[in-house]
Amino acid sequence: MVKNKEFRDDFEKLEVELYKQDPKLAELCFKDELQEYNKTGDIKYLMIQLKTMAKAFGWTNLEKKTGLRRSTLYSILEGKKNQN
Repeated sequence: MVKNKEFRDDFEKLEVELYKQDPKLAELCFKDELQEYNKTGDIKYLMIQLKTMAKAFGWTNLEKKTGLRRSTLYSILEGKKNQN
């Protein structure tokens, strides 16, 4: 895990831009994280992936796809609600 916050922020911005340019890449990355979650039960990286996708494609799109309200999504993705 990278400890330098500035580097992580820059990487996230790059990842968001890549997803905007190539939605198929975003889909593949999400599926990969979902598979990893199914193997390990560790939800941390899946949540990071969802948050990045929300930034790339918009919170409204994530609301529509999940059927959850934005405030609920924020809470879940910030770790303020139990994801189980």
